[in-house]
Amino acid sequence: MSHRIEKFIDESEVQAIVNQLAKRIYQDFREQSIVLVGVLDGAFAILHDLVKELHNLGMKDLVIDFVGIDNYGSGTESSKKAKITKDLKHDIRDKIVIIVEDIVDTGYSLSILQSLLLARLPKMLTTLTFLSKDARREIEVPVDYIGKHIPNEFVIGYGLDYDGKYRELPYIGILQFD
Repeated sequence: MSHRIEKFIDESEVQAIVNQLAKRIYQDFREQSIVLVGVLDGAFAILHDLVKELHNLGMKDLVIDFVGIDNYGSGTESSKKAKITKDLKHDIRDKIVIIVEDIVDTGYSLSILQSLLLARLPKMLTTLTFLSKDARREIEVPVDYIGKHIPNEFVIGYGLDYDGKYRELPYIGILQFD
């Protein structure tokens, strides 16, 4: 099946969204220690840029960790069953934790992840997502910081992939299948 990419969010808008998210986090947590938990594989790009911007704003007490969760395999539809592929290295008990997601779609994987992390008794658990597909939401999950609401399109780039490809794109594209 052939496909093409239609540019949807250009590089400058991507960076503007990241900057706004960083400013909001800084305003909310500037004097506190926080643990940023990047959700692999897709959140590596947003987490990298977010941490740089938080540092530039003056936030110095950051712990960065990662968790892996797989919900798609090689398809374009959520399997509605998520499995943990990598666990945290750090203890998050009594810590302020921000989950950093690339996209919230159906809500299944985020719901599982939030439950898993809440069971570890953090002081506070919040969630940030770069993109939110509200029309696809099947489970309501709390998301405290949303970069951009997008329509129900299959998007790639800036960490998001299709079958392992296109994560390196510095923009968000819509994958169109012919």
